[in-house]
Amino acid sequence: SISYGVGASGVSLSFANLLFQNNAATYPADAGLDLSTKYPGVQLLNLAIPGATSVTIINSEMPSVPQGLGSPNFVTVIIGGNELINNCSGVPCDGGVFGCTLPQGTTWSYTFKARLENQVVNALKNTALYPRVQKIVIGNIYDPTDGVGLGAYGWAAGEAVLAQYNTRIAEVASATGVILVDDYTLFLGHGTQYNVPSNPY
Repeated sequence: SISYGVGASGVSLSFANLLFQNNAATYPADAGLDLSTKYPGVQLLNLAIPGATSVTIINSEMPSVPQGLGSPNFVTVIIGGNELINNCSGVPCDGGVFGCTLPQGTTWSYTFKARLENQVVNALKNTALYPRVQKIVIGNIYDPTDGVGLGAYGWAAGEAVLAQYNTRIAEVASATGVILVDDYTLFLGHGTQYNVPSNPY
């Protein structure tokens, strides 16, 4: 959803589009800092699907990443957030863990890690398929409550499970040598409490 631009006031203000081409009228301080200015001729291919989980990314987004001489140079991956805010028809499951216990969430976090490492990151590092890929960046998972805690939304183990998933993402980044971006910290103040003056973020 974040990469797709859900919640942005316009397509040009989604984070992916701003990274590609800044909206100088809205963010004048960032003029000239976008990729299209630094690398004239660069192209953006946004394959994000609102509501996607790691399974969706593997089944529906990865097959759309161009291969061979058309493969990308720079790949950003934002993954896992939807797995934590959804469940399977009211019941926690792998791929939709909302409401699970910490032991369940820990187990599923390792299943998630295996998918992320083997079917996303290592797949993109396969030079036979993607010979032009030079850099892969992975963002960890935001806290949609802005620090209030998922317990306030009926999920007592929520913060601990979120921490487990972010630990797995960091482990994948470390093991594969890709760059980890701390979206968790950067997102604070942009979730459900963004307009609550008493919230410290």
